[in-house]
Amino acid sequence: MTEIPKILVVDDDADVLRAIGNYFEELGYEVSRELTGEAGLATFERYRPEVVILDLHLPGMNGLEVLQRLRENDGAVILLTGDRDLPTAVRAMQLGAENFLTKPVDMTHLAAATERVADKTRLRRVNRALLDRSGEIIADNIPGY
Repeated sequence: MTEIPKILVVDDDADVLRAIGNYFEELGYEVSRELTGEAGLATFERYRPEVVILDLHLPGMNGLEVLQRLRENDGAVILLTGDRDLPTAVRAMQLGAENFLTKPVDMTHLAAATERVADKTRLRRVNRALLDRSGEIIADNIPGY
């Protein structure tokens, strides 16, 4: 049985948060929503979603700062912005964003990007678990170890 994919949406616009969250819930995702970067980081630590959909412009800690912190904790991030600012998009990709989309976002495009990132995250987690397990098996078979 396949696990329900989890996403975290962080946006300071409650209408955007509701629309994206509801859309993904209808697609079968488990969705958590936050209005600030700080709250998003705290929820990420507890929730460990496959994908974070993150607004660039947030009160307090901005989206690029949140992106950096999420990437330090192995978060997979799709960044959203109302700006068509190429240098910011380049910076976001350098910081490890999986994708950079402009608002108003095409929901089918966002869903396709989210599915790709969620699949990539699940594969990375399975690979890490297998590597950890193979290390245990090797250690178990070394005499005196």
